Amino acid sequence: MREKFRSRYTLLAAASLLFAIGLFSVWYFREIPQEPPRDAEVLMRNVTWNTNLEPFTPYQKQDELEFVYIAESTDGNRAGVDISKLEETIEVTQILVNDEPRPKERLGEIPFDTSLVIKIRGKAKNLELTKEKLLGLIAIRFQKLKDGTVVTAPPKNQNFAIPSAVTVSDSVPAAGSRISAGGISSPTPSSILPPSVPTNTGAETVWVPDRILSSNIDQLVPLTGKNLESVDRVIVGEKSFAGILRDGTWYFTVPKNTFGNGEFFLGLYLKNGQLVPTNAKLAFTFNGNPINVAAITPIDIKNDQDRYVVVQGNGFQKMISIQLSNNLIFKNALFTIINDNVVSIKVPKWLDPWRYYFNIMDTAGIYEAKNLTFTVTP
Repeated sequence: MREKFRSRYTLLAAASLLFAIGLFSVWYFREIPQEPPRDAEVLMRNVTWNTNLEPFTPYQKQDELEFVYIAESTDGNRAGVDISKLEETIEVTQILVNDEPRPKERLGEIPFDTSLVIKIRGKAKNLELTKEKLLGLIAIRFQKLKDGTVVTAPPKNQNFAIPSAVTVSDSVPAAGSRISAGGISSPTPSSILPPSVPTNTGAETVWVPDRILSSNIDQLVPLTGKNLESVDRVIVGEKSFAGILRDGTWYFTVPKNTFGNGEFFLGLYLKNGQLVPTNAKLAFTFNGNPINVAAITPIDIKNDQDRYVVVQGNGFQKMISIQLSNNLIFKNALFTIINDNVVSIKVPKWLDPWRYYFNIMDTAGIYEAKNLTFTVTP
């Protein structure tokens, strides 16, 4: 009887021990709540324009773009990456995971220890990238190696204010302005203003500048002719300007943003009170873009060595990149910002002889400054 009792006691004790071990195992191997990586951010850069990584970078169609996703975690993880939305925006040409090439087919499960850096490059298919699409372009799900719990890690920069598309002001300084679509001014045909137009004004004959003046900067306008000492003021359009006579030339200043695109008749208000109309015209162009080019000096340079041009305009403090362009050649250029209205740009030696204009990028967009060009000669 005693042995039978002892046997039952032994079985009961063994069963109790197994039950306790089972409870301990359930507790020890219980599901641990998954935490997303503590630091994760999505950045992009425009490789074609050689920009830095930013929360958002403007681009043009066919520009080469790079998107970078960075995640860090203290626990061993694996990640699954879905780039199907990204492929709607770019034609993917390269995928790097922690600087190692990885085919798209192997993005479903990527083991990593503490950090994960995914770089994806490709050419832009369209211009439809928005803040919402940027934040969801690369969908990444993380999974702990230990317990298999899957979570999605939101990008760290989800609250960044991504610059909206460039908005061009509709306010044009003067009636008759012609701002073209996209805010880029169409250059006024040179045929509207023959060089050195002589104008008979009774006792006076004046010559007006033979170039188109930009209304984006202050313009010092010289008048030459006869009997200019009798001139008190100049009338351009419906606006009156005082001036000064020096060494036979009558100068007056037209403040920036006074006129829009167009031609404006010139008249002379004489000191005797007489208003003398003329057939002369001054031609102005106005560019409503936040960044614009109003003057380039010099306009002719040789390509036998590195040379520099000085550009006047507006908004240069916001520049992040610049290209020399002739619609066939796109060449990134080094530049030095003097102030918001002046920038110095390096033109590299051996650049193909041609007429060039500037493509300028800021944090909000890309602007084609086709209204003014400079010429490279051999």
